[in-house]
Amino acid sequence: MTRPMMTESAATERPTADGAKAAASPQVEAATELAVLASEAVQPGPPDVARLSGFRNRLLLEIPGLEEVERDAATAQLGLASLIDGLHEQRYTEFALGLLAMAAEMLTTVERSPGP
Repeated sequence: MTRPMMTESAATERPTADGAKAAASPQVEAATELAVLASEAVQPGPPDVARLSGFRNRLLLEIPGLEEVERDAATAQLGLASLIDGLHEQRYTEFALGLLAMAAEMLTTVERSPGP
């Protein structure tokens, strides 16, 4: 059984008000790619190694040019991709612990950030 794969154009384009296609922001692209990786993790068979590798490479190349908040998000997305990658190897405990650590980091970041 083959897995449905999102085409690159579907992952990186969104319709504009006039119906044309516009490139999605890097955050939207990464979230879309993570969603595809997560859906692959619950399918039978090994994950798409090329997709995961390409996702990691794109994020690593983009990180140096990002602002602090975006850089933190990209770093979290890299971590989440690694956690998702371990699911097909039945590393469920590491996945759960990783999600808990990420959630705790998000909560501490919110607590430290200045209010409006």
